[in-house]
Amino acid sequence: NLSTVYMSQLSAYDGQPIGWSATMPLSQGGRRAPAAVTYGKYLYVIGGESSSGPTNTVLRTSTSDGSLVAWSSESNLPEVTARPTAVFVDDKLFVIAENASVFYAKVTPSTGALSAWTRVKPIPAGLEDIDYFSASTYGNRIYVYKKSPSSALYYSTLLTNCTSNCNYINASCNYSTSGLKTLGATLIGSASCNCSTT
Repeated sequence: NLSTVYMSQLSAYDGQPIGWSATMPLSQGGRRAPAAVTYGKYLYVIGGESSSGPTNTVLRTSTSDGSLVAWSSESNLPEVTARPTAVFVDDKLFVIAENASVFYAKVTPSTGALSAWTRVKPIPAGLEDIDYFSASTYGNRIYVYKKSPSSALYYSTLLTNCTSNCNYINASCNYSTSGLKTLGATLIGSASCNCSTT
């Protein structure tokens, strides 16, 4: 059953799961390969493939004792995605679709509710229509790793604050190492600051 959700408590002794049990199932039916991510006590399930095909729906639930309350619907993504990945950077939830599209929504910490989705700079040509990929964060960077058709690691610097000349942003965005390809900078903060990077 693709709508079943399982939970387990972790042992305080060795960190191992202490058995698994079913908890609140997904609403709107089951789905394959959605993204799942947490923010505090809130859990989000994003996109994936339902019985009718790829979906753009976003579901949210919360927990206080490990069990989940009923799922509620958040704003739909701007487009459907069958194999998304998702990460939080501070209070912003980023979703990366398998066709290279990238969106973010801002979470309200007290309720877990998400704002409307904003489309931002996509990942570069060559990452679209990939079979396997994942994302992680460190500081103000999102790292995207793809396995197919050839392995590569990309990162994007998130600009949450900037000055009129943006010099310090250019300096940080010029960082690179062998095998690490920059996506450039994505401005998600002040609308009055129009920064560009090389």
